[in-house]
Amino acid sequence: MQKRFEKYFEAVQYLENLPSINNGCFAPAQNPNPQHYLKRTRWLLNQLGDPDRKFKFIHVTGTSGKGSTATMLASVLKVAGRQVGLFTSPFATTSIEKIAVNGKYIQPKDFVLIVERIRPLIAKSVRECPWGRPTYFEVFLVMAFLYFQQRKCEWVVLEVGCGGRYDATNVIEKKELALITNIGMDHAHIIGDSLEEIAWEKAGIIKEGCQFFTSEKKPEMLKIFKQICQSQKVSMQKVVTKTRKIAWLNGKMEVWLDSFSGKIKSRLRGDHQIRNIALVAAAAKFLQISPRHIRRGISQVNLPCRFETVQKNPQVILDGAHNVDKIKSTVANLKKINYEKLILVLGLGEKKETEKIIQKIIPLANQIIGTTLNFGQSLSEEKMRLSVKKYAKKETGFEFEKNSSQALEKAFESAGKNDLILVTGSFYLAGELRKKWISEKRILKRRRSF
Repeated sequence: MQKRFEKYFEAVQYLENLPSINNGCFAPAQNPNPQHYLKRTRWLLNQLGDPDRKFKFIHVTGTSGKGSTATMLASVLKVAGRQVGLFTSPFATTSIEKIAVNGKYIQPKDFVLIVERIRPLIAKSVRECPWGRPTYFEVFLVMAFLYFQQRKCEWVVLEVGCGGRYDATNVIEKKELALITNIGMDHAHIIGDSLEEIAWEKAGIIKEGCQFFTSEKKPEMLKIFKQICQSQKVSMQKVVTKTRKIAWLNGKMEVWLDSFSGKIKSRLRGDHQIRNIALVAAAAKFLQISPRHIRRGISQVNLPCRFETVQKNPQVILDGAHNVDKIKSTVANLKKINYEKLILVLGLGEKKETEKIIQKIIPLANQIIGTTLNFGQSLSEEKMRLSVKKYAKKETGFEFEKNSSQALEKAFESAGKNDLILVTGSFYLAGELRKKWISEKRILKRRRSF
């Protein structure tokens, strides 16, 4: 594989050596000039002829569910006959997963050509850009715009990287729709120390000329959204999720919404996905897309590492839940399936709400194997052990294995055929271990995750 995709891996390595969030290049809560993130991105787009100017945009943010919501909207638009680009983050297994057109990832060779086109401009930015060299995320976004331009996309669905107001994706000056799924405390160290600060940051995607939708329910958050909508002269629609019936069949979900005609089938499961589905249906209805196309578009979506079953006997589920809202959904989903013992492979980031995440998931486990992440700073063995001890059942075993692949093998050694192995706590951990079942080579060849 390395030889066939050698240039691709070289391009990925080059991008990953650029500055990133990890070394402080994105932290609007601490940065006195956070608008520089947008100015850097616009500078690079200017150098390339502003490839973002001609698309119709749907902009999606929120603490949880924004990737699922963005992907479902792109699928609905595709089914309705539009040429649609999708930009999401992070990726599960390989970098091309961040950029897709009509449901297929960017060709690795196109990825390489676009990196080669941008590379001299990044060198130029060091000398000439008043706001410094663009970050990894900013460059990746510009790459996506170039690819969408090449593929003559009419619509582009953008998932923010982090926050909203000063996120590089907010460089776009005009959008048709702005969506906020919900507000929680994830990334508090980056975008704000309170729900109100986080809501203000995310609501920065609301701009004059668009229609705003949200499935957030908390009155104090809705008040902030309403104030910003009024200042921007934007109409706001609060999406209320009311269901007549929900059915779980063969790992899939069927939902009947009060606000929508007919049954919606989904491969994405969970109460949180019902809220996302309702949000997508409302936004698509506003765009005058038919119920038939909405149902079909949603039913075609499948995403890696979202409570994804990759094996049976023993059952193995990969779930990239990395914040409290997501882990609540994981716990709710666990209650809907049958198993004897739960064996947990757990990896957590140092700056996440680790105590609250552990408090939710650990009491359900019969065996816990802690591990480290292949990206970012991991919660240490000592800290994990101390937190686990507070919430685990007395008979629950705990061990720590730094190598995540070996941690997974230890889980298999402990598992019987009726047990459940759950990999969770980090999207990067779930994506890395997913390679055991679906290789990076396969994804690069097929340009799909399934």
